[in-house]
Amino acid sequence: MDPVLLNGHVRCTLIESFSGEVFVVRPGFRKEFDKGLLEAKKFIDDQGWDISICIIKGSLMLRQMMSGDKC
Repeated sequence: MDPVLLNGHVRCTLIESFSGEVFVVRPGFRKEFDKGLLEAKKFIDDQGWDISICIIKGSLMLRQMMSGDKC
């Protein structure tokens, strides 16, 4: 990505697979999260990064079961 477009913030890609696995990737970096999207989002916020691309393919039901939320 061109540095002119970054506005000073590091960008990353958030990926949730069909099976519910969650990854954050950026050039030279890849991290997997066991507890799902909320854990990944907290990590991204703590780093001060911006999400430039989201690929969310997991099921809402699986996400709710992993977080312990009731339907």
